[in-house]
Amino acid sequence: MDALQELTLAFDRIISDYGFWREFLSSPGIRPSPLRLAENLTRIAGGANIWLKREDLNQDGSHNIRSIVGQALLARRLGKTELVMECGSARHGIVCAATCTRLNMKCTILMGSRDASNQKDSVDMIRQLGATVLTADMGASSGSGTLRAAVNEALRYSVAHLSTTYHIMSGPIGPHPLPTITRTFQSILGEEIKTQFGGASGGRLPDALVSPVGSGSAAVGMFYPFIEHPSVKLLGIEAAKAAPLSHGDVGVLHGCRTYLLQDEHGQILDSSSISPDLDFPSVGPELAHWKETARVEYVAVTDVEALRGMDVLRNQEGIASGAMTGYAVERTIRLARELGPGKDVVLLVAG
Repeated sequence: MDALQELTLAFDRIISDYGFWREFLSSPGIRPSPLRLAENLTRIAGGANIWLKREDLNQDGSHNIRSIVGQALLARRLGKTELVMECGSARHGIVCAATCTRLNMKCTILMGSRDASNQKDSVDMIRQLGATVLTADMGASSGSGTLRAAVNEALRYSVAHLSTTYHIMSGPIGPHPLPTITRTFQSILGEEIKTQFGGASGGRLPDALVSPVGSGSAAVGMFYPFIEHPSVKLLGIEAAKAAPLSHGDVGVLHGCRTYLLQDEHGQILDSSSISPDLDFPSVGPELAHWKETARVEYVAVTDVEALRGMDVLRNQEGIASGAMTGYAVERTIRLARELGPGKDVVLLVAG
């Protein structure tokens, strides 16, 4: 607890320093991702305009890049010499490894063994950038080899190396202040949308935002700047077999109280998704709060719908997105039809 309290105080102090933000905004890879009108999706929807926030065009296609770079700079100011981070998609590990190389810091990446096996080329790239990649399992559980196992091992590793190591959580999860730290950096994503859409529309806000939701780093960043704007509908899309907000109950995991997939005894249930970033049985506590207050609507989407969504995005807009985005495509088209002409919907496109 002392370490978390010290981190809270240090974080509040550091983010009040203009010099820190100047360094962050000048860092490689930190630039606004494009926002553009998807003319073909808009046409087939026959309703609201559909805009695409192209997070897939970030460095290595990582929608977590703001959080990774921001926390790496924070860790260096705290005197840490090593970053440890877990990831489902190896693209986030590539960004972390590249950032550590630039900052002359040691880097350790934790991945579930199944996720690592399915992304061998990207794992090799992480190692080529000088990072250590460790794989994690959880006994006989069918959810062993995935992001959940990686989070468990990353927490153990960071506690065992507390004096030298900073743990970048894969999403807005973990004990306070970790979710707040992640959201602080990721919310720049939503601020970009405000600026970009406002510039294209004469200062208006979009009518709706749609984001895939795993542990929540993309969604918390996209939604947070719009929470106090009730005219903007916020829609989060979960994978049907990894949907704690749609099908779970309140519990505690990894140091935070939130919605979980759990049985009647509080044991964590396995999740499943064709997107490694969505294959997680829990979600950030802030996203859970937005469910409790009915500020954000969450729906669960099947793997079959996700595959269809990937096809639609590729065939209509020429964008070969990952499965994470595929889950949200058909629901975005449906929402655009419901809103009707003259309205605007923004879909987050992850790598």
